[in-house]
Amino acid sequence: MKKNRLFYLLQIGLTVFIINACDNKSKNKVDIALDLAKENKKELLKVVEYYSSPKDSLKLKAAEFLISNMIYHYFDNYGNKYQKAFDKTNKQRVVYENQSRKINKEKFLKRLERLNLKRNIKIENRKKLKRLRTLRELETEKKKLKQAKLNNKEKEYWKSLKEKKRVKKILIEKRNMKLCNSKGVKTIKEYWNVIKKENQLKIDKQKKKNEIKLKNISYSKEYVDMNMLNFFSKKIDSINQINKIKSEKVYDLYSVDADFLIENIELSFEAFERNPKKNMYKFKDFLEFVLPYRVLNEPIEKGKRRELYDKFKWVYDSIQNKPMEDIVNKIYDQLELSTITFSKNNKYPYEGVPSISEIEKTKFGDCEHLATYVVTVLRSLGIPSSIDYCQRWGNYNKNIAHSWVSYMDGNEVKTRDIGKKNVDLKNLYKESCITKVFRYCFSKPNMDVTNVYHNTADIEIDILWNKGEKMYLGVFNPNTGWDKVVEASKIKDNKVYFENVGVGLIYVVFSNKNRVTNLVNNPFELTKGGNVNFFNNDNKFLNTGTILRKYPTYHISSTKGINQKRNKSINGCVLQGKSKIDSEYKDIYIIKDLNTSHNIQIKFDKPVNYKYYRLVKSDWKKVELASFQLLDIYGRKVNNIEKIALNNIKGKEVNAIIDNNPLTFVSETNFELILNLSQKTKISGFEIQARNDDNHINKNELYELFYWDMKWKSLGSQNAKDTLLQYNNIPRNTIYWLKNKTKGSEEYVFKFNEKGEQVWVGLN
Repeated sequence: MKKNRLFYLLQIGLTVFIINACDNKSKNKVDIALDLAKENKKELLKVVEYYSSPKDSLKLKAAEFLISNMIYHYFDNYGNKYQKAFDKTNKQRVVYENQSRKINKEKFLKRLERLNLKRNIKIENRKKLKRLRTLRELETEKKKLKQAKLNNKEKEYWKSLKEKKRVKKILIEKRNMKLCNSKGVKTIKEYWNVIKKENQLKIDKQKKKNEIKLKNISYSKEYVDMNMLNFFSKKIDSINQINKIKSEKVYDLYSVDADFLIENIELSFEAFERNPKKNMYKFKDFLEFVLPYRVLNEPIEKGKRRELYDKFKWVYDSIQNKPMEDIVNKIYDQLELSTITFSKNNKYPYEGVPSISEIEKTKFGDCEHLATYVVTVLRSLGIPSSIDYCQRWGNYNKNIAHSWVSYMDGNEVKTRDIGKKNVDLKNLYKESCITKVFRYCFSKPNMDVTNVYHNTADIEIDILWNKGEKMYLGVFNPNTGWDKVVEASKIKDNKVYFENVGVGLIYVVFSNKNRVTNLVNNPFELTKGGNVNFFNNDNKFLNTGTILRKYPTYHISSTKGINQKRNKSINGCVLQGKSKIDSEYKDIYIIKDLNTSHNIQIKFDKPVNYKYYRLVKSDWKKVELASFQLLDIYGRKVNNIEKIALNNIKGKEVNAIIDNNPLTFVSETNFELILNLSQKTKISGFEIQARNDDNHINKNELYELFYWDMKWKSLGSQNAKDTLLQYNNIPRNTIYWLKNKTKGSEEYVFKFNEKGEQVWVGLN
């Protein structure tokens, strides 16, 4: 099998060379593909013949386009060994949905119980206040009478009391009359009866609303998705433990039959004809982004295009009078895809690429899998669409790729991201760390569309050292050195050329010899204006460089406010305390004007002494809290906590607040954190920290600063005594890399401006 694969790949390489060398006519490419197809040539010829007599020129061109570009496509076939995992996961969905509904109902009932309790407490407090007022009035009158007796003015006192009662009676009668008139009744008793009825109607109405809400309570998508993923992972693992399955490559050129191709061509033309904007597209757009029977390397499924067309053909009732964006979003919502994100640390469990039917069963996959599903649906409806992707972002510490859906709406290309909310990625990525963006095409190579999303520049770099046959544009990676972004478009006369490169980032150019990365020139900044500024360490020095962080706070400009919002989310929180369980909380301290990601201590003017404490925020704004600790009179963390609860919920989430880990957090609206101590304890203050990434400078942690001068050189280590670091008399016109030697892994390169301030290139 390995020999066959190698032979096929050699044939492909030779074919691509021949195709590029020969005339660009489609017929030449088709003949080459047919020759490579071997036994499957008969099937492919049937398609050509089907559209040749009688001749249908457009459909014949479509058939020739598919056949001539089949050489690039295949999928990994794992057989049906993993099918049980997908099927069982699909059946398990109902179980998790019901579990989630039950949990949500319990939460809803607890919330109602809490609201009822609050209402009853308010009513009881009003009654208490009324009784208290009456008692206070009686006490006051007793004191006045006693004083009157001592001064021999008892008669005057009774006279004045009588007058007070008379005035009070008149005022009460006036108020009662006003109240009665407001409700159109004669007596105050009738008024209160009306009020009681109105209140009861409100209560009954609210009860009915709550009953309807309770009946209609839905499941939590996040809960279902996470449990489905765990279930699916276990099923895949159990299959792999019994017998690790190896895949077999299935090449389209050898396996696609005539019936499948003809059905695909017919359906694509049928759907495209129903698109009211079809006349606005070029035939080339149809060939690349509607016609293909696959998007990437997902398994081919016969009859799937027809199935999706029938399922979503309601679109044609709306497409005439509704914006395409609304239709695409409605399709996306109907697909009910998971919002779970996968990464190197949280990999998609299945080694292969799931088919469309398999994605439908689990509803999850990485961004490329889900985008493939959405594009397949859009193409089945005649909407030109594809996947756009960025293989390497410019200000991340690791190699992270992302894919999303792009589709044509008349002359405009629009986007749909994979996730809960849809945003206009073309605007979002204008101010971001985009390096290169490509659009998948059925024919090769993929289309470079970087300038659709970001400002770009064409650059040429002098080759000073390490010239190689192939050269690459790269960005920094603290783990591997430099990651490849794209291969050079041209190498000529000791210069290397790159086209359509995202601006506002730090790059290098390197060649690979014996798997070793060799820079051909100094690192450089490609400015927002498209200029290349080299970091060549010109032997000039900077008096002082001040460092606040080791990693950027954001990667896309439009999201830079998120961290500030998190920092400020704890403002308005009130720390309260009480001594007895049935008494009312008293305010101790109101948090104001905080805007920091650090863990800070707040001290009171005087210590307080309570057994029950709570941190509460009365409005519905979200509180994002990483840490909260009470401090005793010696400034030590209080450890006699008997009960801790967040919004009356105990569990792991609550422990995130007291686990001394700045990266764990809670995020809640209607925030109420309860801390019950084992006994009354004097408190001198508290420590608090908002949700953060822990990439700021932490006191008492060890840091080392490096600068680039043909290699990374150390400027020395410092034990942080404050929330910033300062390095004196350091080389300028170079790039720097700060390592935290105590903990953490997120780091990226930066520079200093003339004032010695830290600058994250492309983001400041």
